[in-house]
Amino acid sequence: MEKLSVIVTGGASGIGREVALRLASAGHPLIILDAQADKIDAAVAECRTRSGTKAAGFAVDVTDRAALAAAIDEGESACGPVGILAACAGIARQAEFAALAQADWERVLAVNLGGVLSSARIVADRMVARGTRGRIVMIASRGILGD
Repeated sequence: MEKLSVIVTGGASGIGREVALRLASAGHPLIILDAQADKIDAAVAECRTRSGTKAAGFAVDVTDRAALAAAIDEGESACGPVGILAACAGIARQAEFAALAQADWERVLAVNLGGVLSSARIVADRMVARGTRGRIVMIASRGILGD
């Protein structure tokens, strides 16, 4: 049985990378999306090494819905239709509450909430259009202000 393709947002580092590596070890084709363009190639290479499965990576900001949809299009072309989304992209800002700039607050919300919502909607819409089912998993690791 062919494994479902998986999108991992934030898949080039941290929890997202670990999720991608474990899914690669299980033989899933992977589409790694991350804003850190300099880390994507290494994550994709390690996933391929783990399993020999298909893996593709794309630099994308999850707050840019059009760019996110385009990256998912390219990923599905390379790895096959997506059946699982692991939404791991997230950021934190290191600041005392009173010192947190409004722009930082808005960026954290845009990535951690808006990016998750956009990626989930794009993937869910594709599953519905294909008449397939799948899984959407949302992962977070720490508070908005960091440690």
